Amino acid sequence: SRAGRRARAEALSARRRRLRPLEQELARLEHEIAEAERRRDALDRRLADPATHGDGEALRALAREREDLEQALAVLLERWTETGERLEQARAESGQDADAG
Repeated sequence: SRAGRRARAEALSARRRRLRPLEQELARLEHEIAEAERRRDALDRRLADPATHGDGEALRALAREREDLEQALAVLLERWTETGERLEQARAESGQDADAG
């Protein structure tokens, strides 16, 4: 029936409105994690460069920067995990398979 189709369309629209913010947050976190990993890899290359070892102050500054970045990355990964779990929960509650989307 027309009313049934409309009700299903409204339910689908409501489900998308509930899931979209979590999906967007997950994508944003994935982007931030990838960027942090690229910065960490660049720092690792600089730390491994023998030319850097001649400057103790610069070496210590790079090591501190890498430690700070590693801590920030751990927070991002924790938020990514939590957001993923919330998204899976929201999908389950809305009757949508976790694989769909």
